[in-house]
Amino acid sequence: VCVGISAVLIATGGVSYVWEDAANPGVVISTSDSVVYTGPNVVTYIVKGTTSANCFSLDTFTVNISQNPLVTVSSPNDSICKGDTVSLFANGAQDYTWENIGAPGVIIGTGSSINIYLNTTTTFVVTGYNQQGCSDKDTITITIIYEPAPPAIVGASIICPSTTTYPYVAQTALTGLTYNWTVTNGTILSGQGTDSI
Repeated sequence: VCVGISAVLIATGGVSYVWEDAANPGVVISTSDSVVYTGPNVVTYIVKGTTSANCFSLDTFTVNISQNPLVTVSSPNDSICKGDTVSLFANGAQDYTWENIGAPGVIIGTGSSINIYLNTTTTFVVTGYNQQGCSDKDTITITIIYEPAPPAIVGASIICPSTTTYPYVAQTALTGLTYNWTVTNGTILSGQGTDSI
């Protein structure tokens, strides 16, 4: 079984049963037809089944432990512009399934990587499985950056032939922006990349 998973063992063929742990012979752990394994160690069970004629036989069963994989998810970009595509990559397991955390149970992809087109900030869950079927999960959130509203350009709209330079300022309430100015029939003397030229 996988780490953290319980298992039910059921005996058949008798009318009464006695279960013991092989590591502690003589110590009865159950007298029903079943026993529940809860971990975390490897356990060998011995079950004695008795018939109505008082005949009995023994059987053994060993529960082995399979380690869970350690799954990690990554992306070259944890924030993208609205409408862009992002690539997600998973590592640490053999097989993978991908889900949007907002729609649990709906598989949106398989394999170690997926490409997703996004319009809203989204958290993804990837589940990875090893050869024994044991699993682990990891999540990643991709944040959407929305386009800023065009700034208002403040400056002279009518110029005089005798004046050769005019200042212009892009006004916006947003911070942290970069600017790319284009001037038709003119030359930018300074300020390219800032909010004023």
